[in-house]
Amino acid sequence: MPLRIALACLDCGKQLSLLSRHPKRCKSCANKERLPSSLETRSKISLTLKNKGIKPPSRKGLPGPWTGKKRPGLKTTSQFKKGNIPWSKGKQGQFKPSTIQKIREARMRQRLPTEWTEPEKRFMEICQRHELPFRYTGDGSFWIGKINPDFVDVNGRKLAVDIFGTYWHSPLLNPKVRPSGTFETRSKILAGYGWELIMFWENEVVEKLVLSRLGGDR
Repeated sequence: MPLRIALACLDCGKQLSLLSRHPKRCKSCANKERLPSSLETRSKISLTLKNKGIKPPSRKGLPGPWTGKKRPGLKTTSQFKKGNIPWSKGKQGQFKPSTIQKIREARMRQRLPTEWTEPEKRFMEICQRHELPFRYTGDGSFWIGKINPDFVDVNGRKLAVDIFGTYWHSPLLNPKVRPSGTFETRSKILAGYGWELIMFWENEVVEKLVLSRLGGDR
């Protein structure tokens, strides 16, 4: 049977736990002992500073809301109303409009895909096999307003094709889909420019269905 050692407080005799931070005294007795020592230490520090001629730090006389004094050089709202022009009036930012346009174009290029997806590759193979007049433009090479379709007709018809991923473009599966990523919004915008949009889900990119919707040979 293991040996148990009973610990008790030296002042009040209360039994202590083995995990106690004060192995000789309980918490209440340790706090009573700590308070006089801290006050005594403070008095010694203040007495030492007085003997050396050092004044204790004080915020008396410093500017701040508790003293009622104002910091030098700080303008108030009433001073601006008297006719002084604020430094920020007429400024639009730290960049020129041309620089902002370059930054915006660079960010748009970062959002565009750099590689073909598997459904887009299957669609392009079907177009090449049956000589369908569609060219890939999903890399940002062709825009219709603010819409960048995946494929466009090159024979003069205003016909665009989008290949949608089931998760990334379906509001039912992904509630965070932006309105610009849905078929309803994209087709409505393209219709304003006289274009027709045909959309295929990724599981619909099969030869029979593509030919039936695009009017190719069977």
